[in-house]
Amino acid sequence: MDLVVRSGGQTGVDRAALDAAIACGVPYTGWCPRGGLAEDIVSPPGLVARYPRLRETPSEDTSQRTEWNVRDSDATLLLIRGALIVSPGTAFTKRCAEEIYRKPWRLVDLDVEPRPAGAREWLAQVASAAPATFVLNVAGPREPQSPGIHGAAYVFMVTLLADQSHPVPRLWRSRTNRVFAGVLGGLAERFGWEPRPLRILYSMLTIVTAGALAIPYVALWAITRLRGPARATPRLWRSESRQMVGGVLGGLAEKLGVGATAMRVLFSLATIFTGVIPGVLTYLILWAVVQPVDVEKQ
Repeated sequence: MDLVVRSGGQTGVDRAALDAAIACGVPYTGWCPRGGLAEDIVSPPGLVARYPRLRETPSEDTSQRTEWNVRDSDATLLLIRGALIVSPGTAFTKRCAEEIYRKPWRLVDLDVEPRPAGAREWLAQVASAAPATFVLNVAGPREPQSPGIHGAAYVFMVTLLADQSHPVPRLWRSRTNRVFAGVLGGLAERFGWEPRPLRILYSMLTIVTAGALAIPYVALWAITRLRGPARATPRLWRSESRQMVGGVLGGLAEKLGVGATAMRVLFSLATIFTGVIPGVLTYLILWAVVQPVDVEKQ
């Protein structure tokens, strides 16, 4: 059976499923709202920059994303914590699978069933009569609705997806969640963390330690291998839709999922405080070596 994980990319269970699929080298797909919107990523291309295999629905309405992910899957796995479904989105997913599309579905309380032995048996049973490629939709509460659900769901999904004949390595570099070499992205995938806060924290600690943390970064770069699907977009690009001069800062804003204005203000302040010349040279170099991309048309 060739398994494909489908999810919408929202915080919590959705994102844990995608991160686990990437970590295990399992193909992923999914519908997300127009603009790649999520509660923590409000600027286009949003989720698509981080998970390039997601596709945008015509509407920003999250219910369309939820319904289409159920519709285009062979079965749905719902992960929650606690006996009751407290998330309206999770309840709607269950209704879509059970009543609207009549697809197989399973509800797992991670507080009761932290390991996927039962889910693995159910998956094997429902997939036995399915085509060669089986698409599993994974959904559940958002992180604010169920704090800690991302970590619990990530561990559950990695255990479920890991091929015992090709076990997941202890550490790796990420092909998908990388800015430079993918070291921090790989660590985030391995332990179920969000990569952006990890990068910010590591950068701050590197500055505080006068660059000492660059040594373990380089060491991990040297001894680990790339893992996961390649990105559809380049590491860095110049924005054709959010440019004032060369599109460099607009591209960085799209890459990091932040506002272009905020990126320009921060870069301007950093350029002033570093004596102008280093910032200007950095901008010109990026302008020269980075290709323009219109993310909104991709």
